[in-house]
Amino acid sequence: MIPQFISKHVLTIGSDYKKTQGGIAQILSSYSKLFEQFNFIPTTFGNNKMIKAGVMLTALIRVIVQSIFGNYKIIHIHGASYNSFKRKKYFIHLAKFFHKKVIYHIHGGGFEEFYNQNKKEVKNVLLKCDTIVVLSDYWKFFFTNEIGCKQVVIIRNIIENPIFQKVQKKDSVLHFVLLGLLGKNKGVYDLLEEIKDHKEFYQHKIKLHLGGNGEVENIQSFIRQHDLSEIVTYEGWVSGQKKQELLSNADVYILPSYKEGMPLSIIEAMSYKLPIISTLIGSIPELVDSTNGILIPPGDKKSLHCANVKILNNKDKLKQMGLASYQKAQNYFPENIEETLTKLYSSLLNL
Repeated sequence: MIPQFISKHVLTIGSDYKKTQGGIAQILSSYSKLFEQFNFIPTTFGNNKMIKAGVMLTALIRVIVQSIFGNYKIIHIHGASYNSFKRKKYFIHLAKFFHKKVIYHIHGGGFEEFYNQNKKEVKNVLLKCDTIVVLSDYWKFFFTNEIGCKQVVIIRNIIENPIFQKVQKKDSVLHFVLLGLLGKNKGVYDLLEEIKDHKEFYQHKIKLHLGGNGEVENIQSFIRQHDLSEIVTYEGWVSGQKKQELLSNADVYILPSYKEGMPLSIIEAMSYKLPIISTLIGSIPELVDSTNGILIPPGDKKSLHCANVKILNNKDKLKQMGLASYQKAQNYFPENIEETLTKLYSSLLNL
């Protein structure tokens, strides 16, 4: 646990992890368990514009009040690019106005593209921050060399320790899993098209489990239209014990994304000893190599099919690849993240 004599000086800001689904909310939920005293102000939740505006305004007022009357010295802001950045910049300006130390903790992919569209504003905001937290070596290089941020620290995404569920398999097919915001960016349609094009080949060989939110109706319609229900199953939003059971029962995790930072879902799958099929984007190559998976160019359906075939033809190597995944995933367990956070806060507090 991060002790109270440190945590009492830290105010965390981000999406409401108790009411919101998604990667950042999941990370904040895990963070809340690391602090003896977790001081948190939510900035957004839900899709209703009026509610979101109200939550945002309330958060701004609370930050002003806490900055004047509270004992906080560090404002740790969790955000990303695009709309998230546009919201969080107001908190960065406020925190610096009140002479607080500011950490901007950047999640998700797409920041490079966003920066290229808004260079002057983004650079001006980021250079006000005392520390930029990124998820990988790739992003540290980008923020240091492209933007000129002086204090860039890598803190890996946090995952909960895996809880393996005893699941008795009732078939001999390989179970593939893909979890997240289902849509084009995750490569879901590429995967479904690839399965559709080789339907007879995959029949009785694999079962693909899709879980999450996003373009659910379109995906379910595609599955029905092309009669893929024996191969592909939509599992709904997956969390808690259901996620534990799904990952415990899986043989392979697949995520043929077009945009990613450092996908939490891949790290979670690795902690459940799963081989990974994914793409050569963002920080994924820092997670996956030939020892624990296969990486392909995004959008390359031929390579995607070859990767699936390679997995099917090398079932005897899946256990070894899964163990390699697990070894890599241990760097993201709570105890390691807690140590890194404690060092960062201590340095900003001059302890």
